[in-house]
Amino acid sequence: MKRSMTLQLLSLLCLPTLLTACSQSGDNTAAAGQTAQTANASGETSGTEGGEPKWNISRRASDDPEIAAAKSEAQKHWHMFRDKFASAQSKSQFSIKVPFSEGGQTEHMWLEVNSIDGEEISGTLSNTPDVLKNMREGQIIKVPRSEIEDWSYPAEGKQIGGWSIAVFVKRNPELKDKLPVYEQPK
Repeated sequence: MKRSMTLQLLSLLCLPTLLTACSQSGDNTAAAGQTAQTANASGETSGTEGGEPKWNISRRASDDPEIAAAKSEAQKHWHMFRDKFASAQSKSQFSIKVPFSEGGQTEHMWLEVNSIDGEEISGTLSNTPDVLKNMREGQIIKVPRSEIEDWSYPAEGKQIGGWSIAVFVKRNPELKDKLPVYEQPK
């Protein structure tokens, strides 16, 4: 329960580049694909359910320089995640963040990584989508490495990665004590 709530809160931190998710018929796998751009006039929105904000959806302008830099850092350090995943005895809590779009709505969600095969990552969707109808929590999704916006894995009582989370905390300091400790490699 605590891990699920942490992933839900972390999904609010799902910020940058947008892409479209497509369902494949006949199985529970969705593949990430085409880039899409959605944002409201202020550059950020969150989903709602019954009029209340829901923490698993966030949209930002695609030209947000801090978020673009966060994705760039996550991509630059991808080898660390990949190598740690390959050598870890327990593969749980190795997560990546990927954006998915449908019908003009975008949700940036975390996947718990199941496997890494070259440039393709397979993972289990850790969030209940708010607006996307072609996806569901627990669904197995395959994404290309190039679409990963952020990543995180546990190490000695903290999380490694989380560049977009650092941007989010900087912009929302009241949430700092509600999130795990993150350390970004330099």
